[in-house]
Amino acid sequence: MWCRNHVRWDEEWKKVIWSDESRYTLFQSDGRTRVWRLPKERYDVECVILTVKHGGGGVMVWGCFTWDSLGPLVRVDGVIDSWKYIDILNTHLLPFMEKLEDDKDEDNVYELLQFILAN
Repeated sequence: MWCRNHVRWDEEWKKVIWSDESRYTLFQSDGRTRVWRLPKERYDVECVILTVKHGGGGVMVWGCFTWDSLGPLVRVDGVIDSWKYIDILNTHLLPFMEKLEDDKDEDNVYELLQFILAN
C-alpha cells in the first residue's frame, strides 16, 4: 500500500531522509549455521564450516542519506533500544538535518523532527 501511495513521487523524494542500522560480523552470522550433508561426508572439507571462538567480533552501525547527501555513519556500542535510538537521532540526525537546512534553506525540517521526537 505504501508503495502504491508513493509511486508517482518525483521531487518529493528529494525531501526524504533514509536511515537504517546494520550489524556486520567479521566471520559468520550471529545465528546458527546449518550444513546439509550425507553421513559419510561428516569430515569432508567441503561440508565443514570453520569457526572462530566467541564469534570473532562485529560492529553495529547507523547511518542516513538523502537524495544528494550522505549523512554520518555512526558506530553503535551494544544493542539499539528505544533510548539509544533517540540519542542517535538527537546526536547525529539533528545536526545533519541542520546542515541540510543551512545548505538548502528549508526552515521546517528541524521543527518537524523535534515534533516527531516530542510525541
